[in-house]
Amino acid sequence: MTQEEKELLEKFAEAIGWSFSELEFYLTKAIAEKMKKEERHTEFLQPSPIN
Repeated sequence: MTQEEKELLEKFAEAIGWSFSELEFYLTKAIAEKMKKEERHTEFLQPSPIN
């Protein structure tokens, strides 16, 4: 993340009444959950191996 991006996120966090750390934690958790859902969806679409 660039310094400019970090400053923008800090301003956003301040505008919504959060600290930068709180926003960073929330976004990290949201991204991890999204990736987990996509992983489950991808696994569901994978054909099963032929034995």
